[in-house]
Amino acid sequence: MNSGMIRLKQKNSLAVLLYTASLTLVVACGSGPSPADNSIDRLKAEKSKFQDSIRMIEAQIMALDTSDNMVYPKVTLFETTPLNFEHYFSVQGHLESEQNVLLIPEVGGIVKSLNVKEGELVKKGQIIATFDASMVAANIKELEEQIELASYNFNKQKSLFDQGVGTEFNLKQAEAQLNTLLKTKQTLNTQAGKSNLIAPFEGYIEELIPVVGEMSMPGMPVARLINLDNVYVTADISEVYLSKMKKDNFASVSFSALNMTVDSLSVSNVGKFVNPANRTIKVRVKLPQNNKFIPNLVATLRIRDYMRDSAIAVPSSTITQNAEGSEIVFTAASSGDHFVVSSAPVKTGMTYNGMTEIIEGLNAGDQVIVKGSQSVFDGLEVEELTNQ
Repeated sequence: MNSGMIRLKQKNSLAVLLYTASLTLVVACGSGPSPADNSIDRLKAEKSKFQDSIRMIEAQIMALDTSDNMVYPKVTLFETTPLNFEHYFSVQGHLESEQNVLLIPEVGGIVKSLNVKEGELVKKGQIIATFDASMVAANIKELEEQIELASYNFNKQKSLFDQGVGTEFNLKQAEAQLNTLLKTKQTLNTQAGKSNLIAPFEGYIEELIPVVGEMSMPGMPVARLINLDNVYVTADISEVYLSKMKKDNFASVSFSALNMTVDSLSVSNVGKFVNPANRTIKVRVKLPQNNKFIPNLVATLRIRDYMRDSAIAVPSSTITQNAEGSEIVFTAASSGDHFVVSSAPVKTGMTYNGMTEIIEGLNAGDQVIVKGSQSVFDGLEVEELTNQ
């Protein structure tokens, strides 16, 4: 009930009491003594009686007259203070590792041994698997016999040449044959060394694909090796954010599966290519080391794309529109023990987490009406609701 209705009811009550008092006086006078019976003492007694009735009526009038103790509509107030206003956008991404590879042998062969187990932490240079190299070893042994014969032939031709008996052509031919066999042996030794699959870096064996005794063809993966020291979250964001994106933008990452949020991060890389299929660019946020951060874990990436120091912001629910469609807020100016409402045209900025930045129209210290803002108007007198 507004103050106008309260005043109207009070005036109606006062009118009824005044009418009752007048009627009482008329009836009392009409039923008084006749002039013949009048005496000074009786008149004084009647006067006193009437005065008591009047005092009683006046007391009732004073009790009902609350014009000095009005009941005002109650509202809640929000005092504007300068603050650092930030805006973020969120996007789904996933976790990746800088070192997450499939180990593929350069040469095929029968798997002779698997020297690790799934989930095992291996060191750089550790042998993961070995392959049967018996055929290569046999080729090397056969080649060594040919090298021995070629070496004897070369030495013989050199001796003849030194004695002036042999020809230079025969010497060069023997030398070339020996060198060719030596290079072939070197190649076979290299090939034999590739029968061992070596870990290129420290990490965890995530998966072993073949079993011992199985034929592994060239190009077939044997194991997956993952290092969790250097991990990051990557996501595709719309190109509309490109003008606001730069390296070192503040960010945070949430993992619903881990019930964990990592704050105080920054964008480590912004892509230099727009995907023509969905008009997105890739961004990357590097994460601290944590063994729970494993590849392909779903993450929510929150990136700050706007910040303003000493901004004025109000609850978004306080912003409404006037008859012309312009945005306004209702403010309350102190007037004794109550407040007087007035509307303030405002120019709004970004909105985040239920707060809207006010670019123009409000100053620090203004009292903005929050609860009750939809039922107030200019000039209305209101009271602050302190106990909610």
